[in-house]
Amino acid sequence: MATRTVSLQNVLSAGNRTVLQYDAAEDRFKLVSVDDVLSTAADDGDISDVFVQQVEEQISVENIQVVNLDAGSF
Repeated sequence: MATRTVSLQNVLSAGNRTVLQYDAAEDRFKLVSVDDVLSTAADDGDISDVFVQQVEEQISVENIQVVNLDAGSF
């Protein structure tokens, strides 16, 4: 029998940067922020080295904008 996992309205309102994740403890699917998934994986040490290397290769230092950086005083 089909089971409703999340409502379409929830998916549409979540916007970008969310993934559908199964929560075994609650026995249901949830919409979760990609930032939360990566933070949890980083805390657990579960991010693969290949993934980290690919991200490092794709980040261009020229595209990073630092505005009003306060390095403090020494």
